[in-house]
Amino acid sequence: MKRQIFMIIFIFMIIFPIVAQADSAPITVEPILPDQQKQGVKGYYHLELNEGGQVQLQIQVSNQTDESVTVLLTPLNAYSNPAKSTGIQYNEQDTERHQLLNKSLSMKKHLQQKEVDLKADESKTVPFTVDLSGVHEGQWLGAIQVSTLDQADNTQTMTENETNVVIRHQFTYTVPIEIDFNQVPETDFSFGDVRFDYPAGGTELLIEMQNPTTGIVRDIGVTYRLEAANGEVLLDGRMESFGLVPNTSAAVPIKWERSPLGPGEYTLFLEAVYDRKKITDEKKLVINREESEKMEESIAAADEEATNDFSIPVWVIIALGLLLAIIFVFLGVWIGRRRAD
Repeated sequence: MKRQIFMIIFIFMIIFPIVAQADSAPITVEPILPDQQKQGVKGYYHLELNEGGQVQLQIQVSNQTDESVTVLLTPLNAYSNPAKSTGIQYNEQDTERHQLLNKSLSMKKHLQQKEVDLKADESKTVPFTVDLSGVHEGQWLGAIQVSTLDQADNTQTMTENETNVVIRHQFTYTVPIEIDFNQVPETDFSFGDVRFDYPAGGTELLIEMQNPTTGIVRDIGVTYRLEAANGEVLLDGRMESFGLVPNTSAAVPIKWERSPLGPGEYTLFLEAVYDRKKITDEKKLVINREESEKMEESIAAADEEATNDFSIPVWVIIALGLLLAIIFVFLGVWIGRRRAD
C-alpha cells in the first residue's frame, strides 16, 4: 500500500511541480488615512469633502532590505477602461485609447512628484499635498505610484553583441485616491470618433466614449449597428454595461470577426442609455483602398496565427494527469496481487 501512495505522490509532483515563492518585495507601502476618510473604506484614500483646497495626505514607506533605496512618488491620472473589471486604469499620461478631456485636471498639476531616500530597514512617513483649489463638485480620481530601484539585488548585466545591457527590476505600488464632493454635477455622455485599429492578433472597431463632467457616469448601456450603403447590416450588438470616470474618453474595442470591408462609405448607428437618459448618434466610416487592404492583411495574419497557435488546455492536462495516476494505482495493485498469488 505504501508503494502505491509513494507512486501517487511522485506522479502528482511531476504533473504539478512545486514553484518556490519569489523573495519579498524590497519596500512596503501603507496609506495613512486622514480624518476625512470615508467610513469603512481601507487600503486607499477615499475622502469626503465639502469644498476643495489643499488636501494634506501621508503615506508610510518601509525599506525591507539591508541596503539603501530611493523611493519615487509619482502622480497618476485615472482613466476609463471598460475592459477592466474595475473600469479604471492609472497612467502618468494619455494613451492612444485613454485620454483626459481637460488637460488642466491632470494629476501632475495637482500633485508634485517626490523623491525619498531610505536607509537599510528604515521607515518614513512621507507627506504630500493634493491641490484641489477651484474644484468643488463631483468626484476627483487619481493615484499615487510608489516605486523604487533596488540597485544591489535587482540589477543584472547582460552582454549582447559585445554591448553591456543593464536591466533593473523596478517594484511599484499604486495607491488610488478618490475624493468625493457633496455637490453632484449633472451627468453627461457622448460618442466621439470611430475608427478601425489593427493590434497584434486581430482587427478591432474602436468607438470613443466621452464623459466631460466632473462626476462618474455609471451603468452605461450601448447598442451599435454597422450598415453598408445599401442598408445591409454588417455588425450589430450590445455592450456590457460600464462606467466612465470624470473628464475622460475611452476608445472601446469591438472585435471584428467578419470579412474585410471593401472601399466605400459605411454608417455606424449608436444608442446609449444612462441615468434614465437616452441618446442616439450616427457616425460615418469611410474606407479607402489602402484601409481595405490593411484590414485584409490584418485579418489574414490573425487567421494564420490562430491556425499555428495550437495549445493544450490546462483542464485537459489535469484530466490526463489524474487518469495516469489512476492507471498507475490500478497497475500497482494488480501487480502486487499477482506476486502475492
